[in-house]
Amino acid sequence: MQADVANGSINTLKLGEVFSGDDDLKKSMMKMAGQINTTKAQLAGQSLPEIKWDKYDQLFNENGMEAGLVDTLKKTFAEQEAKFAAGVGAAQKEDSASALAEIAKQFDGSSGISEQFKSVDEKLKKDRVGYLAQLESLLHESSNIDTLTIAEILENNPDWQKAIEEDIKNHNWGSEPPAGLVREMEAPKA
Repeated sequence: MQADVANGSINTLKLGEVFSGDDDLKKSMMKMAGQINTTKAQLAGQSLPEIKWDKYDQLFNENGMEAGLVDTLKKTFAEQEAKFAAGVGAAQKEDSASALAEIAKQFDGSSGISEQFKSVDEKLKKDRVGYLAQLESLLHESSNIDTLTIAEILENNPDWQKAIEEDIKNHNWGSEPPAGLVREMEAPKA
């Protein structure tokens, strides 16, 4: 990526694929990459024209101007060109630092990409642990279906026990499942 930034050849489509889960972030990153590419292309296309000092020296001599005038102009031009190049270099460094700071903010700032990835990764780990526990419980119950008691099932599923106790307390003796379990099953999962 750093080489692509330095060359001004960031593939914005691939970058868009990387951030396809978040439209705002995708737009922001693609916009920054496009700006970097454009700026690098503009800078690469700019160059000072070559000055043919010998031609000017000859013209000045033919028109009777003093010898060494072109050398003086050449020296003055070289000094000004060096100052200009230093100014351009400083501006490029400043722009580069600003762009890198913005990218770092997008990645490492509060609610940045890194934090979002870590949050999603932690949630996935917790979900995996929960799913594995459910699978282990189902495996145990299915392997021991002939000897498993209601007490053991309710011990392994405290929510079921709580819902059944609620129905008993409310004198709900119908054949429908306990109301608490139905509410839990119908509630949207976060």
